[in-house]
Order: sequence, then structure tokens, then C-alpha cells
Amino acid sequence: MGTLTVDNLNISNKINNPSFAVKKNSDVQTLSSGVLTKVTFDTELFDTNGNFANSRFTPTVAGQYYFCADLHHYNSASGATTIRNTVLYKNGSAHTWTLRTENSAPGYTIKVEVSAIIEMNGTTDYVEVYARGTFSSGTYQIADDTNSGFNNGNSFIGFRLG
Repeated sequence: MGTLTVDNLNISNKINNPSFAVKKNSDVQTLSSGVLTKVTFDTELFDTNGNFANSRFTPTVAGQYYFCADLHHYNSASGATTIRNTVLYKNGSAHTWTLRTENSAPGYTIKVEVSAIIEMNGTTDYVEVYARGTFSSGTYQIADDTNSGFNNGNSFIGFRLG
């Protein structure tokens, strides 16, 4: 039987795919009507390359990344909310939006997801999550609705595709 010899094998770029997953555990945020607000995430589930800090992902490996944010939008007033947004920001500017329009019963939580594939340069590019609710009354929050069984439902994930 023969012997396989490999010289100068460089596979670091092939397997260096940074990824992270974070969630809002107990950090409820109250939003003002019509104002895009940065969403904070207080619990890291994993961060394979140490690139997630201060609710911001700044990868150190260039490439295309898949990002997804799922947020529970809540308003205490009936029929008062007209627009709900979850937004991915790249380098301080809106990159991808999700918009839901509806009026709902008081205390109703609506999950609004946004996802995108975003090119990252591996040095200075960063991604954050923002939220906005446009409403006429009530208290509007990004918060888990434990009364409806949404336990730890606000999350933000990302990983390098290549």
C-alpha cells in the first residue's frame, strides 16, 4: 500500500468561517414611535471567532455572510401600531428592512424577521440590528412575551458562507 504525502497544505481560508448567535435574555427595550433604535443583545450563545461585542458583529475574515434577526415587537394598546420594522444595519446605515403593517389586539406580540447575505471586508465592516414601531398610543417594546410562550425569542445570528 502506498503513502500519501501532502506539502504546504493551506486550508485556513477553507475552514475559517466565523459565526455567532446571541439573544435578548432580560434586556427589554422601550421604543419611541417612528424612531429606529439599536437593539441590544445581552447573552452570547456562541461566538466562534470573538467578533461579537457591544451588540455588533465585526468579522476579521472577509467574505459573504448570512445574517438573520428575529424580534418580538409588542404594543400594550389595541389597534395603535401601524408599522413594525426589523432592520440590519451595515456600517451605520440601513442595509435590509422588513416591514409589517397591521393593527392588533392589546398585548399582542408579533415576530418580525429580517435576513440577508452581506459582503464583509474582514477589517472595518460591521453589522447591527435596529427596530422601529410606528404607533399612536401604548407602550412599544422589543421584549419576550413570556405570557404567550415566546421564551428567549429575540435573536441575532450570522455566519460566513465563503
